[in-house]
Amino acid sequence: MPMLKLPSRSSATAAAAAVLAASLWLAGCQAPDTPEKQLAAASEALAQKKYADAVVRTRAALQLQPDNGPARLLLGQALMAAGDGAGAVLELNKALEQKVAPPQVVPALARALVMAGDYKRVTLMTADELGADQA
Repeated sequence: MPMLKLPSRSSATAAAAAVLAASLWLAGCQAPDTPEKQLAAASEALAQKKYADAVVRTRAALQLQPDNGPARLLLGQALMAAGDGAGAVLELNKALEQKVAPPQVVPALARALVMAGDYKRVTLMTADELGADQA
């Protein structure tokens, strides 16, 4: 009966080192794990015109904090920048529902509505909603 050959100590050590190195590398590649870090990374991605990355990072933050109104606003802005007017309308409305100040949301919402082709809803918005009294 043939005997099984066990790996030498040096090859077992090398394999363990390789597994450790791969684990550390993967840990370094993971996205930030707090909503604040995700949103900071999303804001930076949006500023760099990396819209898909901004959307992914903002959605990751919203998985951790679904009721985060400022994150909804940021996601709406990122979706609008990426050309998704309908998605932006949805998220901007959620930002309003979560008590984000209307002057921060409504101008973007009006642009998103136009982008989505919902001209009627834009024409029904009041001057106050659109921030016309802000000088």
